[in-house]
Amino acid sequence: MRFFIFLAIITYALTFNANANTNPSLIADIITVSEDGNVINAKGNVNISFENQSLKASMISYNKLTGKINALGPIILDDGEQTIILADEAILDKNFNNAVLKRVRFILSRSLEISSAKVIRENSRFNNFYETIASTCMICKKNKTPLWEIRSRKIVHDSKLKEVYFYNSQFRLSGIPIMYFPTLRIPDPSVKRANGFLTPEINHSSVSGTELNLPYFVALNKSSDIIFKPNISTSKNVSLGVEYRKLFKKSDLSVDMFVTNDRNSSNKSKGYLFGNYDSKYENNIELSLQYQKTTDLDLLSQHTTKDSKFTETYVKLKKHDTSLYINSGFYQSKLQKSSVSDSNMANLRHETISDYIFYPKKLGGQANLLINLSGYKRQSTENGKLGRDAFRIKSDLLWRKDIITKKGYIIGLQSLSSAKVSKYYNDTNYRATLSKINQTNGIELSFPLVNRQNYSSTIYVPKLQLIYSAPHRFNEPNEDSFYSEISLANFSDLNRTYGMDRSENGLRLQTSIKTSHRNSKGFESEIFMGSINRFNGSHQFSSKPGTTGNKSNLFGAMKLNFSNEIKISGNIFSNDQFNLTKKEFQVNYMKNNINVYSKYFQKDKDSLYGFAENRSELAIGTNYQFNKKTNSNFSLIYDLKNKETVKSQFNSRYEHDCMAIDFYLSRGFYSVSSIKPGISLGVKVELTGLTKNNKIETSQRCNGS
Repeated sequence: MRFFIFLAIITYALTFNANANTNPSLIADIITVSEDGNVINAKGNVNISFENQSLKASMISYNKLTGKINALGPIILDDGEQTIILADEAILDKNFNNAVLKRVRFILSRSLEISSAKVIRENSRFNNFYETIASTCMICKKNKTPLWEIRSRKIVHDSKLKEVYFYNSQFRLSGIPIMYFPTLRIPDPSVKRANGFLTPEINHSSVSGTELNLPYFVALNKSSDIIFKPNISTSKNVSLGVEYRKLFKKSDLSVDMFVTNDRNSSNKSKGYLFGNYDSKYENNIELSLQYQKTTDLDLLSQHTTKDSKFTETYVKLKKHDTSLYINSGFYQSKLQKSSVSDSNMANLRHETISDYIFYPKKLGGQANLLINLSGYKRQSTENGKLGRDAFRIKSDLLWRKDIITKKGYIIGLQSLSSAKVSKYYNDTNYRATLSKINQTNGIELSFPLVNRQNYSSTIYVPKLQLIYSAPHRFNEPNEDSFYSEISLANFSDLNRTYGMDRSENGLRLQTSIKTSHRNSKGFESEIFMGSINRFNGSHQFSSKPGTTGNKSNLFGAMKLNFSNEIKISGNIFSNDQFNLTKKEFQVNYMKNNINVYSKYFQKDKDSLYGFAENRSELAIGTNYQFNKKTNSNFSLIYDLKNKETVKSQFNSRYEHDCMAIDFYLSRGFYSVSSIKPGISLGVKVELTGLTKNNKIETSQRCNGS
């Protein structure tokens, strides 16, 4: 029979201090007290609890005169601060502050486990372990050797400073000694941010040789930290990266610096400085600041994971709500391409874009008022296009209204009113202030049809569209409207060009039909076919991608979905001779633990846009989950025109319950000035479970044990 006894004598005997607000309690199957009242014995499911601490044992004996508790296991001591001690024998004082335990398993934050022959606990702060084994790996009956372990003569856990110290330690992998440490310090697994080394990385490339990265983390305070990233390579290059982060109440700041002595080139110091500041204010206002500066064109791609084609410094201010969007910024950019003179690029520019949505009461429908204010300046002062600067402002008023008739026809009315003023500098061909006004109108008629059967439905949407804008010649230079491309998303738009300098004009007739099908077996399809017939207008755009000098074009797009396992998509474009000028297809297969994709792209040469030759590429990739622990993916980009591989990459990750290994191998052009492709590979080993937020807490399982 189980007895629940809360006795005054027990309360007095186990009182921690006279002023304690909470009294200890003792629960056991059998409790006996000696005749003199100095010794209390408890047996069977013993549980002593005080405040947030608890002790469970099979048997205890408390001596009031010595203040000691002798306990026999299995013993479970929980200090209430994510520390659990399992032992066979223990001698403790009455408040658990000091203890001697034998044959101990010490578990920190349900992560790091320390097995020790003997543990001495001092002042409820220090836990001293002797002849120990530490690991975050699960130790199962079938395999008692963990994947990794640290064997030490002594380990000290400081619960106040939240640190663990190892003395005369040996790191073992699958039981094999790998490394020796005279002393080693790691943070308590409950610590989220602690000073110390982060996971090291080993990388190799044909450009910089073999590199060893040893990042070191320093927590400055609760809201800021800094990471030092020293790097040593076999090419005798020494580099240092520094990353600073600061978090404010409604903003954040990050600074990334890097410096290296590149002996492969000029043996001079090179580096970069990047900084970002983002802040949010009331009324949905956001401020963004960015600074980027680098000393070398190829530095980013050769020595870092950044692969930017240009550096850019800017100040941006953004505001948005349900009806208004404003984005204004000043930008300074530098193209990271040695073959292009940076002084002839428009590297200093300003742009303000606003979009206001409103709904006219008398006309009905929806209207958008778009205002674009922009200006740019080149470093060069040459006369003409190589030194031309400009200031431009453009306003577009877009209106659309759909009318549904009684018979189900949908009549769409569209209007686009544009006005632009431009002023150019350093170009004697355009001295006067230039202005233009343009009006584009469109009307469309569509008649959606629905065919429903027992287990499927099909929707047909034939559409006829007539668009007109008075043909006109342009009396200003073309800086940003060389290119325009037709897609499924913008096929019915009044103007499909990019930039401010050019727009579609003339009379054109567009016809299209869109078919959507779905059935109960999970098959979905969407097929679109459209034709464009132009009757007049000035054709100043590229002759290949869409808004062209051809009198007619055909455009087709499709999407097929087979139960979310196989997905096929593609689009084609042809000229008025029915020659395909652009083809793009993509196939995805995804089922269970495998995902395979393939993408084909072909586009004819386009001298106006800068493509001197036909382009044709094939991209292939796969992602395969071998098991719960191993995942790999492979990607390849192949140039069909030149019959060579542009880039290939293999990544693999092995994730054990206490260790993760990342491996990558890639081949490609890692510099904007590279003539031949280079090879890069790297390995990253991470001991998981040493931090509180790791997946290890819920993923540790022993199979069949």
